[in-house]
Amino acid sequence: MKFPIATGSNLLRQKLNLPADFEGELNIILIAFEQWQQNTINTWLPFVEQLEQRYDGLRYYELPVIKRMNFIVRTFINEGMRAGIPNKKARERTITLYLDKPAFRQALDLAHERDIYILIVDRDSNVVWRAEGAFTPEKGEALSKAIGQIQGQNSPIHHLNFDDYRWQNRLLLVFAPNATTDSYTEQMRLLAERPGEIAERDLLIFSLFEEETSYLKDPLISVAAARDARARFDVASDSFAVLLIGKDGGIKLQSGQPVSPTDIFGLIDTMPMRQREMQEQSRVNP
Repeated sequence: MKFPIATGSNLLRQKLNLPADFEGELNIILIAFEQWQQNTINTWLPFVEQLEQRYDGLRYYELPVIKRMNFIVRTFINEGMRAGIPNKKARERTITLYLDKPAFRQALDLAHERDIYILIVDRDSNVVWRAEGAFTPEKGEALSKAIGQIQGQNSPIHHLNFDDYRWQNRLLLVFAPNATTDSYTEQMRLLAERPGEIAERDLLIFSLFEEETSYLKDPLISVAAARDARARFDVASDSFAVLLIGKDGGIKLQSGQPVSPTDIFGLIDTMPMRQREMQEQSRVNP
């Protein structure tokens, strides 16, 4: 099934031709038909934000689908939505479509307008996965697995040997019940703002969940492996925790609350090995 051709505008007032202007190799499309369904869309946003950070070539979009209206009414609706969404990225990724709703639903085999739909659309406009309704951990895991399979990833890692990273990387282990836990989403939001500083410090970030498949960026990590990691570091079941492990394998920080990247980087920069790294960098780049 192909995504139908449609013309719309995002909340940055840019005109777009769909599906040609979807930018990803894979695109997660969140479709809503009624204004009240925005609350249901919002249940997916933290998770799809994380997926976009995790998978190269993945983008997500919100598509409010509205019946055809005249220019004045369309402008009134769009500007009202724009005023309620100050974030530039959210404005860019929200594309309003004013069209024949029954024909659009028929083209995508969407049975009704009582709930939202979640689609994966590939570069060739094929709809390769779908779900309906509010986010649940089960739906999130199914979406993540589908993306992994489409991108040709291997099966999850079933055993984590953190000693393999000794003297090579520092590790930030972020434990949470699932990917929608508030503390987890806040921690990942903070880290997402500082990618260059993370890479500079040879820091790998592990997302370790109690209820669903975990990951180290692209490689998936099984639930059993994540639970073994909880046991190893004595992290209580169903709790949130952040652990920083140095290149020597020692635990340098442990917190039950999100930790600011400034505090993490500041601590790393006091470590003797990091001090030597910075000295070497200054000699190479005086």
